[in-house]
Amino acid sequence: MALFKDFGKPAKDLLGKEYNLGEQKLELKSSSGDVSFDSSWNSANQGKVETDFKLPKNTNLEVKYETDSNVTATLTLRDLFPRALFKTKASTNSSVNLGAEYRLDNGTATADLEYSPLSGSLIHASTLFSKNNFSVGGKVSLLTDDDLRVKEYVVGVGYSKNSIEITETISENVQKKAAPEFLFQFLHRVDPNFSIAAKYSRTLQQSGKSSAEVGGQYKLSDKTTVGAKLNHSSQLGLFALHQLNSNASLSQSFSLNLAQASQPYQYGFALKLK
Repeated sequence: MALFKDFGKPAKDLLGKEYNLGEQKLELKSSSGDVSFDSSWNSANQGKVETDFKLPKNTNLEVKYETDSNVTATLTLRDLFPRALFKTKASTNSSVNLGAEYRLDNGTATADLEYSPLSGSLIHASTLFSKNNFSVGGKVSLLTDDDLRVKEYVVGVGYSKNSIEITETISENVQKKAAPEFLFQFLHRVDPNFSIAAKYSRTLQQSGKSSAEVGGQYKLSDKTTVGAKLNHSSQLGLFALHQLNSNASLSQSFSLNLAQASQPYQYGFALKLK
């Protein structure tokens, strides 16, 4: 059973995951025994190096170093209680996070206590339940400075059956006094090689702004997948993902405004090695 943070993720990934527009990325992965390494860099000079240590009793320690010199250590414990997972995270920027996840066959729940010098203390909680192809859930973040106040929230309902998945959410950032936003996402796996997705969002106010996007991807062969998407502003996006060999893949993406073809196009690629 998935967590609420992954609610609607398949449709979101199809319309965004392989579109590295305007940037060039390099990802390297390797492992040796109980230690694995994951590093990445992009053309904006942003990068990270992650080292994951597998410890006894189904415990993991992950240490992440980022180019802004911030170092984060995360300890994950899985065997303290059945169906439960506990995490503790600390960073050199003085932020600390304590969290827990609990999973049932038809539901999940999470709770986190976060502290940082800039935002103070925050409580995050989420839940997701599923029954008879329908799911319902939500997430809330609470400020704990003077009084317990809602910072932001998301609530959602979904339907999933066979090859179709539909999700609808309403979210609001109460602290910034932003208008609530409605989001609809749709995914249809037409066959094992072809999938399509769509999303529509609108701010819930009198002069609300709307956006829409549709797209699909097709697996040409065991080594090559292509995709395309088009949004309400006539922005066309294309990508091609090619498995170079068992240890390397290359993803290239391209974007052009069909309504204003004279505008500069965007190009990006991501090379992954392991």
